[in-house]
Amino acid sequence: MGIGIAIAVPYFQDKRTLRKQEVNDREALERLVAALHAEVDLAVTAANWKLGSIKETKAKLDAARAMGRPLTNDQRLPPGFYEVTRASVYKYTAGHIGMLPAVIVHATVAFYETCWDTVTILEQAKDFEAVHEHASSLMPRVGMHGALLLLMLDKLRARNFKIKSDDDVRPTQQEMKQAAQRTSYPFEEVARRAGLAV
Repeated sequence: MGIGIAIAVPYFQDKRTLRKQEVNDREALERLVAALHAEVDLAVTAANWKLGSIKETKAKLDAARAMGRPLTNDQRLPPGFYEVTRASVYKYTAGHIGMLPAVIVHATVAFYETCWDTVTILEQAKDFEAVHEHASSLMPRVGMHGALLLLMLDKLRARNFKIKSDDDVRPTQQEMKQAAQRTSYPFEEVARRAGLAV
């Protein structure tokens, strides 16, 4: 009997420890998803707003030229204007991103890389005409990546952070089309160029 107790006590202690660890992991995952969701949502909003500002500036420049005002083509927006996120949450939690399903990890990395690439391209543009041209395609891409990532995070939360496969959170084609409409992303055109049926 003494041997049975000696075996049983550590067994139940281990089970309690595992349950406690599961709770801690779940809480950490909830906080991670909530923080990422907030940061990505703000970035998508910023991308939409900044694209609108770029288009508005372009329209004003075009109107001024049409009125015969002498303008150079090197008009610039303030330094840092093209940045849509500082990625504070992403940088701070980078070591924990692996807690998320693989498809969300990929989408998260792709989103932030798209944000940074966009800033680099726009800041290196030779003039404002080039900024407008690049921003018209790049900012909607940022928005699309962000919208799909937000959708996946929402699905993960809706499933109580438990999924059987990546397909449980992966966006459907219909959801992609809806996200594209909200972000002005040319989803169908891009899909056709890639040889995909839409």
